[in-house]
Amino acid sequence: MLAGPRQDQDVGVVCTESSVGEDVVIDVGSGDTVGLDRLVETVAFEAWLPVRPGVRSYGFVLPADGAFSYEGENVRFAWRVAARPRNGRGPQATAPLWVRP
Repeated sequence: MLAGPRQDQDVGVVCTESSVGEDVVIDVGSGDTVGLDRLVETVAFEAWLPVRPGVRSYGFVLPADGAFSYEGENVRFAWRVAARPRNGRGPQATAPLWVRP
């Protein structure tokens, strides 16, 4: 769990979808094409609330038809709780969250 978010932060729940894509690279010397796997990450869901003085817990409603946590060979859905600076500058603190189907 995240330890003590500050009042200048937002807290949230985020689901990231990672999938394997393919880049095509052309070898200039031979003209051959070579496929290289790359990881494509997109945000599948996110919800944020501002940190409020004296509030120690926050509730979020996840979409009923949304992704559940999944770690497949070609696709992955990773959920996490997070705290981020409200001004958008600086690092995000995160902790994993397992969402069941």
